[in-house]
Amino acid sequence: MGTHLRVLLSTSAAGAPFVALAQAPPAAPPVIEEIVVIAQKREQLIQDVGIAVTAFSGRNLRERDIDQSEDLYQLIPNVNLQNNGGGGAPVVIVRGVGLQSFRINDSPTTAFYVDDVYQTSVASAEWTMFDLERVEVLKGPQGGLYGRNALGGAIQIISRTPRVDEANNGYVSLGFEEYSSEQLEAAASFAIGDTFAIRVAGRAVDGSDAPYRSVTGGYDYGAEDRDAGRVTLRISPSDTFDITLRVHGGSDKSELEPLRPIGVYANLGTFPTRPTVSFALVAGLGGAIPNPLCGSIMSGLGANPVTCATATGV
Repeated sequence: MGTHLRVLLSTSAAGAPFVALAQAPPAAPPVIEEIVVIAQKREQLIQDVGIAVTAFSGRNLRERDIDQSEDLYQLIPNVNLQNNGGGGAPVVIVRGVGLQSFRINDSPTTAFYVDDVYQTSVASAEWTMFDLERVEVLKGPQGGLYGRNALGGAIQIISRTPRVDEANNGYVSLGFEEYSSEQLEAAASFAIGDTFAIRVAGRAVDGSDAPYRSVTGGYDYGAEDRDAGRVTLRISPSDTFDITLRVHGGSDKSELEPLRPIGVYANLGTFPTRPTVSFALVAGLGGAIPNPLCGSIMSGLGANPVTCATATGV
């Protein structure tokens, strides 16, 4: 009986019809019908810009005696620029967003651009604040147009560019401040024929006295020693071709501000194990910028170079 049942079940299974499932046709690949780009990067009236922008012309900055990036906070609400380390590396905080570190190799949360070229270190902004066309401060995230490290915002520093159709011009400015600080700034533009124009600018700050004095060491400390220069060459042979070459550099050999203790050692003033070594003044430290040299190229083609322009940093 068991054998008969097994044969019957096998025969029934063999005689059952097989059902083939129909395969669904492959789905059509997605097609992009339209791409709308709402970001733009061009010159326009500040009243027509849909973001929070604060801009100052070079003349406005000179009238307000703004010659360092950390001085901009005096003119812009919700923006704070500090020089905590005293060595030419400003700390930028926009709307409460900022990296509070004075190390020049840190990546800030506010991007610094000089003539449309991103600066990998905030220290680069210290020796570009002279002979300016304008300064723009954009608040809020600017990753769409300014890329990396623009979570808090972006600061754009635009230097003056010579023109082939303008007359030769220039200026010299000499200033004196406390602690025997002398400041010299000068610039001049020259047109060479109808094709070339060149502009040379420079700035130097030198302080013979220092604002700090070591009580234990008996010496002064904190004197300024900064200098910077820029050479701009513009080539514009026709209305359809325009290229600008820039080379700029500078150095900051100022003595750093005194380093002071924080936290549990704030009131001690000395190392716990070496009472003769003072926390209040550390000698022998130089400025943040040695002697860098940078370059950039701005080129444009077409009837209006602004419609198709590239900026390259070297």
